Order: sequence, then C-alpha cells, then structure tokens
Amino acid sequence: GGSNPALEAALRDYEKVHKRMLKLASKKKTRGKARFVVFQVCCGELGNRLLGLASALLYALLSGRALLIDWPEIEGFSGDSYGALLEPAHGLPVLFAPLLKEWGLPYAEAQR
Repeated sequence: GGSNPALEAALRDYEKVHKRMLKLASKKKTRGKARFVVFQVCCGELGNRLLGLASALLYALLSGRALLIDWPEIEGFSGDSYGALLEPAHGLPVLFAPLLKEWGLPYAEAQR
C-alpha cells in the first residue's frame, strides 16, 4: 500500500482547521465563531464506537469543523478508554471534557 496524496493533503488541511477552531474557542470574544463536531460515546462495543468516530471525522473534514471526542469509560461495555486506544496526530487536543475545563465552560453550555 502506497500513500494517498489527496488524503494526506486533506489531513494537513484538517490539522490547520482544528488548531484554528481551538484558538477561536479558547477566547471568550471569538468562541461563537468556533465550529466543532462532538463525537459523544454513550454505549456500544468497540467496533461500533470506531465506526461512529470515523463517521464523525469524515463529517468534520467535509464541513470544515474540528472534531472533539467525548469518550468516557463506560462500565459494562468494552471498558476501552480513548487514551488507551488512540493517540491524536501531532498532539492535537481532541478530548472534550479537558478542553471545556480549560475554557471554563460547563458541559451544558457547550452543548448549545
């Protein structure tokens, strides 16, 4: 398997979008301009979670939004935590809860 130049270019562009949206969201004055797709895991086994994550990433790529992930450990299901499974490219922050805390936003306000 070779590399796919179009996919690589799209992912490089996405990285710029992600950083720009995080920068906008980090300042109260520009927060309303930031656009995100939030993938929220509520249940399901690992295969379903990964399919949902891939779909959310595709939507983020196509809509010019940054993807944030709300992936708690859920008792009774695979117990797979996001951090144990995946590592964000280039250290981009993607986990929803820590970003909300950093921005000083309660979860309910972020859902608007």
